Amino acid sequence: MLEHGRVAALIASRLIVFTEPRGLGVVTVETGFVLEREPDTMRGPDVSFVRSDRSELLPREGFVPGAPNLAVEIVSPGNSMNHLFAKAAEYISAGSELVWIVDSKRETAIVVTPAGTQSVDRDGILDGGTTLPGFTLPLAELFRRNPGNL
Repeated sequence: MLEHGRVAALIASRLIVFTEPRGLGVVTVETGFVLEREPDTMRGPDVSFVRSDRSELLPREGFVPGAPNLAVEIVSPGNSMNHLFAKAAEYISAGSELVWIVDSKRETAIVVTPAGTQSVDRDGILDGGTTLPGFTLPLAELFRRNPGNL
């Protein structure tokens, strides 16, 4: 679980450094989003981004109505890829524009958009697409080991 938290923190920090100075929106970790009502479907992506045109409407307390513009799920030991693909489909169906499924063990990511799915290997780059134009994150930066070789 250390690797999961480390990768989530890295992604969130890179997103914050990019979005905050530009006033693009809000980056959060482990925030609950209500994707559907009656019955309620709630999801808490590991990292999420909500664009500024929606961020002013976000509640300070409780769950956020609707889907984040970007949802990031990081594969944990107990996750199956089928489960994560199903979650990605729920995010997209509820209005997310971009979902990243990051797999630290395989050092890869899957990018899901309404237009389809693509794989990114360790030497590839995650980019913000139309959701965060100009944002890039080389996957190798996520999987670089720290001096303690954790």
